[in-house]
Amino acid sequence: MDSDEGLGDTETEPDEEEPEVNEYKRASSGADIYFRQMMRLFGREYYGFVNRISDLQKAGIKSVFAYDQVGVEKCEVELDKLWKAFKSARLSDKIKKEEFDSLSVVLHPDFDHPLPEFKRVTALHMGGQEIAEFKIVRPSWPHLDTGEELDFIPTAESIGVSLPMWLGGLVDAISELAKLMDRRFEDDLSLDYRIDYMRRYLLMARQMADVLEEHAHIPGYIIDNSTFRFQRFRDGLRRVHSLVGRTSQRLSDQYLSKREAAIWYK
Repeated sequence: MDSDEGLGDTETEPDEEEPEVNEYKRASSGADIYFRQMMRLFGREYYGFVNRISDLQKAGIKSVFAYDQVGVEKCEVELDKLWKAFKSARLSDKIKKEEFDSLSVVLHPDFDHPLPEFKRVTALHMGGQEIAEFKIVRPSWPHLDTGEELDFIPTAESIGVSLPMWLGGLVDAISELAKLMDRRFEDDLSLDYRIDYMRRYLLMARQMADVLEEHAHIPGYIIDNSTFRFQRFRDGLRRVHSLVGRTSQRLSDQYLSKREAAIWYK
C-alpha cells in the first residue's frame, strides 16, 4: 500500500471564514435610493423644464424663418408662460408624498426640500439662455434675410433674464443665424445674392462678437451659465470666432468664383 493512501479520509476541511463586512458600504446605505430618486426628480422637474423650453424655442425659430407671425406670437406666449411658472414655483410642492418619504431617510435634515436650489438655478440659466437666443434671433433674421433695417434688440431686462443668460443667448444666436443662412442657401440663389447675404451675416456676427469680446476677461464663475463645458461663455466665444472665420473664407471663395465666371464669359 502506498504511504499516501487513505490520508484524504483523515484530513479535516478548514473552517469557512465569515464574510468580511464592508463598513464603508454599510455607512453609505441608502445611496442607491437617493441617487435613483434624485435623478428621476431632476429629469422631471429640472431638465424636463429645460427640454420644454428648448422644444418651444426651436418651433419658434422655425416660425421666424418662415415669417409665420402667428406661430412666432404663439411661441412667445408659451415661452413666457412656462418661464414665469418655473421661476415662481416651489418645486417641493410638486414632489409626490411617496417620493419624499423614500428620500426622507437619506436626506440631510438641513435641506429645505430634496431639490437643491443650485440645481434649480442651473436649470433657470439654461432655460433663460434659450429664451434670450430666440428673442435675439427674431429681429435679427429679417435684417439678415432681406437686408431690411435691424429692429430693436431686446435687453436682458425686457426679456426677464439675467445678463449672463442674455450673453449666452447672444453666443447661440450667432450660430443659429448661420444655420438659417445655410438653410436659405438651399434655394436657387444667384452668386451676387449669396455674396451680399454673407457680407450682411459677417457684419452682424462681428458686431455681436464685439459685444462678447468686451466681457471675455470676466471669470467663468461669474459669467458662465452652466456646469456643462460646451455651454461656457469663453468656449462659446471661441466657437463664434471659428464660425466667423469659416464664413469669411466662404465669402472669399464666392468672390473667386465670381472672378472666374467673369473671365470665362469674356
